[in-house]
Amino acid sequence: MINELNSLNIVNVNTPDEIAAHTTLSAASKASILIEALPYIQKFAGKTMVIKYGGNAMISEELKTKVMQDIALMKCIGIKPVIAPIGAGKGETTYNINADYVAAEVAGALQAEKLLMLTTTKGIYTSLDDPKSFLSSIPKADATAMIENGTIQGGMIPKVEAVLHALECGTHRVSIIDGREPHALLLELFTNKGIGTEII
Repeated sequence: MINELNSLNIVNVNTPDEIAAHTTLSAASKASILIEALPYIQKFAGKTMVIKYGGNAMISEELKTKVMQDIALMKCIGIKPVIAPIGAGKGETTYNINADYVAAEVAGALQAEKLLMLTTTKGIYTSLDDPKSFLSSIPKADATAMIENGTIQGGMIPKVEAVLHALECGTHRVSIIDGREPHALLLELFTNKGIGTEII
């Protein structure tokens, strides 16, 4: 396990900036982070998590590394991470498929504990013009109503419809999170507040 983490620089701090960032936190702060994460580590051990991976998190090399670090850490602590497939065939031919629906189908088929959808938005808002209207958690019935009354619009509609499909198929919970945020998966899974919108 240590070798796997080391290979992804999860436990190594190499540059002066990384060392400074690592040593900025006090011992008490580091302990608080571990204490906050521990119940979630215990809760999710042995559970399947499906990850819809794409967008900026796949294009940026820096973010790509951080996502892979998150997934490696999830595996090391006993979670079963599954990356939903992208549309690719022989000879590296790619196909235009709806990645959200593919991820929803995979999560439902596996009866996943959680589907984590990495996107280019923080999550769901009741008003796009008001950052304070961000919703950290909503029941699926409310999500359905928000589509029907026009609160959820544009490209978020098929995304939320895919979320609802995943829940109907047996996925326990789904989170829409901002894949542009470094270590978004860990922040969503192992902190009390999370960083995205959880639909249950």
